[in-house]
Amino acid sequence: MFKIVVSLAGALSVGLATGVEIQVPRDYATIQAALDVAVDGDRVRVAPGRWRERLVVPDVAVALTSLDPRDREIVRATVLDAESRGTALRFSDGAGRGTIVSGFTIENGLALRGGGVFVGPAVADGGSPALEFCRIQRNRSVGVEYGDGGGGIYCADGAAPRIVECEIVENSAARAGAGLCAYFADVDVTRSLFWGNVAERWGGGIYAFGGYVEVLATTLSVNRAGEFGGGLRAFDASIELTNCIVDRNRAGGHGGGLDFRLGGRQRVEYCSLAHNAAPAGGAIHVSETDSVEVWGSILWANGSSPVGMDAGRPEISWSNVQFGWEGVGNIHEPPGWIRWRQWRYVPRPGSPSIDAGSPADGDGHGWPLSYRNDPGRADQGAYGGPGGVGWLPEG
Repeated sequence: MFKIVVSLAGALSVGLATGVEIQVPRDYATIQAALDVAVDGDRVRVAPGRWRERLVVPDVAVALTSLDPRDREIVRATVLDAESRGTALRFSDGAGRGTIVSGFTIENGLALRGGGVFVGPAVADGGSPALEFCRIQRNRSVGVEYGDGGGGIYCADGAAPRIVECEIVENSAARAGAGLCAYFADVDVTRSLFWGNVAERWGGGIYAFGGYVEVLATTLSVNRAGEFGGGLRAFDASIELTNCIVDRNRAGGHGGGLDFRLGGRQRVEYCSLAHNAAPAGGAIHVSETDSVEVWGSILWANGSSPVGMDAGRPEISWSNVQFGWEGVGNIHEPPGWIRWRQWRYVPRPGSPSIDAGSPADGDGHGWPLSYRNDPGRADQGAYGGPGGVGWLPEG
């Protein structure tokens, strides 16, 4: 079976040892009333229900949680409903590492920036708030000017949130970043899902303008952009995608899966890109940059033009690219994916992508004995390499 061993950022114990627990509605009739009296170390626990509020989380080390953030039924039953009257949940400027929101469904937000969640600038010491085990759905960003976006989540200049085990689904943006929009922000996304988000212009799943975004063991699926970057678009931003699945995304212009323009370090490491579509660059498109690196990944079934280029060229190594790509260690053979329970794009026993990653990398996990693979040699795709430990089957 699949053994999940990735360390989560579920630091609900951070700063809580000396605090008190405030229960809603037992102690206060509304969530906001409870937040308004909370101080460093407090925990606000909310009973299931449809809470028709637009919350502002103060800049104190408070944990706002449902009764059980790891119980999906409780998460779906504990709803923050903004009723299309503004942003559903706003982190105050200066919210730090001890500020946590965990275990809610957040929906029906409507704003120029950040319909579902708005994250303000981080505190000076580099601390960051966390959003964990939440389902952020059917929120809208209606702004069309520079800097607008973020139907699901908007990260303002200087924001540095951690997004862990969240589902960001069916959000929309009139401009950019229907799932997540990061403007000069430092964002860490781990083990999350971006599904069915639609941006009229750029970045159906994620849009990053400047700043740095790190995405680990995350799925970007069935997102759409009217112009560029169905799954993700990075404009002059540094991006690291590691052990991610990028599939069935679409763009009207280029970069059905991923679109990169300008920027600093942009690395796609041990990812699987499949069934994405765009007129140019079904899987990946690069413009005006030579800094895009693709390592140990699989690009398959992304149309007749899986990699598109405009005044730039990606460096692809130790990868399986349909139709071939010149580079160290690259192959072009059908990866032979199978589905195992809810996990998709798992290489079958005997797949040419087994033991075909960089010889300098191991997998860091065990495979079933039927694979007869070399654990010291990385496999290609989302379940390969050192970071694949959070996804892969153990023998």
